[in-house]
Amino acid sequence: MSVITNTNLQAIADNTETKREIVDFIKANVGSEEEQEQLVQFINASNDVTKLSAPPSNDDKLELYGLYKRGLSAKLDKPGMFDFIAKKKYAAWESHGDLTATEAQAKYVAHVKNLLALDAPEN
Repeated sequence: MSVITNTNLQAIADNTETKREIVDFIKANVGSEEEQEQLVQFINASNDVTKLSAPPSNDDKLELYGLYKRGLSAKLDKPGMFDFIAKKKYAAWESHGDLTATEAQAKYVAHVKNLLALDAPEN
């Protein structure tokens, strides 16, 4: 299984200009087709969350942060005692410690889809 890291995603951002190039980069650098599709959905969800008509609640932001960082297999340093915002972020990340990167990515995608559905205008 490929481990997705901040460095991997930064390489995607630095080395691609279009969505098609991102998909091609993923296919060339990520293992199975399932992992590739999951990563594409994860990247798309991280872009889609910015399209909400209003910012998510603080609880949703923390949930998304924790899942996003776990989805990147990111390691976080424990924050200082008086860095209250960083402590909340660390707690959100730590609360998903039992998830693999792939599981965190799937939960992140589902959470974003839920937020987008709640944000959709009523017909």
